[in-house]
Amino acid sequence: MDNNLYISNQKLHTPRLILRWLDKSDRDLIFALRLDLRVILHTGIAQYLDIAQADDFIQRIEQDMKNNKSLTWTMFLLSTGHSIGTICFWNLSADKKEAELGYDLLPEYWGQGYVPEAILAVLDFGFKHCGFDNIYAYPSSAHTASCRVLEKTGFRFVKETDTEAEDGVYRSSVYKITVNELS
Repeated sequence: MDNNLYISNQKLHTPRLILRWLDKSDRDLIFALRLDLRVILHTGIAQYLDIAQADDFIQRIEQDMKNNKSLTWTMFLLSTGHSIGTICFWNLSADKKEAELGYDLLPEYWGQGYVPEAILAVLDFGFKHCGFDNIYAYPSSAHTASCRVLEKTGFRFVKETDTEAEDGVYRSSVYKITVNELS
């Protein structure tokens, strides 16, 4: 395990995707994701109405990555080079042994298996490079598609809980995968 989780120019590859660190060039993608009510419906994230919000978000994430507080990748289609979403580890424990997984995807790419593909790549990175022991996800309990994606990638349901978010409190399902459970 490397003490510095963020490695400059780190890219992850899957059969159909390239994942690279989020940067300023992703502002249009971030704005599109956070503007679309279908994307943010089950996230607790407040809708963006100004592209400057995307710039602020990216600046905050870049700083967090440099300070080992989070890791965020942009997903690109290998076939076209188009950016389609993001995936991240955040809410890292103080000892950097646990992290929370998050992801979002433009609606036109839903249901095509891109998120499970990206999850498996970042899980491998998280367990092998970062040294995480446990990775959690907290999807809205109402977002059954996201819950199915997590189960498909090896996460197991732990419990339901209330989660505080930017736009209030919502009911979430807690999912967990350990380093020993990744097949």
